[in-house]
Amino acid sequence: MKSPAFASAHGKIIIIGEHSVVYQYGAIVAPFTQALINVRIEEKAGEILIDSAYQNGLFFAKDAPIEGLQTLLSSFLLKYNLPSKDLNITITSNMLSRRGIGSSAAVAKAFVEALFKFFEIAYTRNDLVEFIKISELVYHAKPSGIDMTAILSDDLLWYQAGKFVPIKPKFSFYVVVVDSGTASQTKLSVSQVKDRVDAHDPDVIAALAALGDLAARARWELENGNLASFAKLIRASQTHLTTIGVSTRELEQLIDFSLEHGALAAKLTGGGQGGCMFALFEEYNKCEKFVKIIKEQGVSHTWIMKID
Repeated sequence: MKSPAFASAHGKIIIIGEHSVVYQYGAIVAPFTQALINVRIEEKAGEILIDSAYQNGLFFAKDAPIEGLQTLLSSFLLKYNLPSKDLNITITSNMLSRRGIGSSAAVAKAFVEALFKFFEIAYTRNDLVEFIKISELVYHAKPSGIDMTAILSDDLLWYQAGKFVPIKPKFSFYVVVVDSGTASQTKLSVSQVKDRVDAHDPDVIAALAALGDLAARARWELENGNLASFAKLIRASQTHLTTIGVSTRELEQLIDFSLEHGALAAKLTGGGQGGCMFALFEEYNKCEKFVKIIKEQGVSHTWIMKID
């Protein structure tokens, strides 16, 4: 009998530049190391089973909401000429799905890495990328590659026009990532912004250009400037995200609450229209105090992460 295999993956957050990045501007992306997905695979006679928040029971059940993982596993078994049976898959996580934090890419990475380990097949980063792409294409018609690259990296990254460059900040800071309680709608928000761009909406076109400029300036501040100036750029970007129509009342309330309780800046992260926001702080103890206060307001999911 084969030994059980384990693998994990972290998520990602976009610090600045969401939506404008679709139009060839740059974005700063951070590995979200506090949000993890863990996969365990063990041998068990019979049909392939899964125990997860997404699906329990038969892995290949019709209409199970794990189409990307199903396609990934089918491709993996076919490529390596392996039987479609005798696997028990367990997925656990403190990462919420459909929140704009890279959960689909993260679960694909952890899953395929666990498969390589379980079957004792040597693999490279390119092998992981091959199968993550298979899964991501199911969920995203044209995945940018941001999520996949961020979950495979431990570095803060600058992404622009398909290329990634590591960023080394001159200063450190903390972010408190807060779930708004509603799922993000990335496909919808990207589509709606595109419709307004195609209609030559001057406000949206100007806002996207402003977001691109703010992202470039934020990168410079990270590498050469100071936290106060960087925070001002983060705050300004939220105004433009609101202009293009991807913020929500719940996100705005959390952002305002954060600024009222000591955050240097706060903004949504990811596609918007739900999902998560983050508040920026200079000290860990201020993050702890803020988390305590915001949980008293009924918020269930928060994460504290240092970026340096």
